[in-house]
Order: sequence, then C-alpha cells, then structure tokens
Amino acid sequence: DSLAQALLRQSGTPLIIVQDGSKVFITTTLWRQLRARSIQLMVLNPICLLGLTINPTYPGGKGFDAEVLLQEMGKALAPLPVIDIMREAKY
Repeated sequence: DSLAQALLRQSGTPLIIVQDGSKVFITTTLWRQLRARSIQLMVLNPICLLGLTINPTYPGGKGFDAEVLLQEMGKALAPLPVIDIMREAKY
C-alpha cells in the first residue's frame, strides 16, 4: 500500500512491473485509485489460476453463509472452479 500511495502522489502515469501477481498486495480502494489515474501494473510471469478455494470461517469464529459465499464467488469467477474446502462443495 505504501508504494501505491507514493505513486498516487506522483505526476504522470508510471508503469509498475512485478515478477508475478503473488508479489502484489493492495487494498481494493488503492487499486481503484491507481486505475483511475491510469497507472498500469504488469507482470513478467502471469499466474495460471486453475481454481479458487474458499473457507467461509474467520479464525475468530465469525463467518459467512457458506452457500451464499460459494454461489456469489462462483458467479463472479465463472468459469473458474470455486471450491468450499470446509464442505467439499464446488460451484
């Protein structure tokens, strides 16, 4: 986040190049701000995502409705398979 905030303060539209997507940790808000400023992010080695696992339980005990989470993530990421690891359910 600190790099993204520094880039937002700069003039111009820099291009950020990272080795792969696993190197990028940024909040949704900052991501949208970077995109609004046309600041581009590129990766040298794109990740080939084969599927996504979800766990509807927070470590603190709270959680999401498991079926709603699975359905919504499945719709948003189709055709990528989404798997609920706790219930062994797949969308």
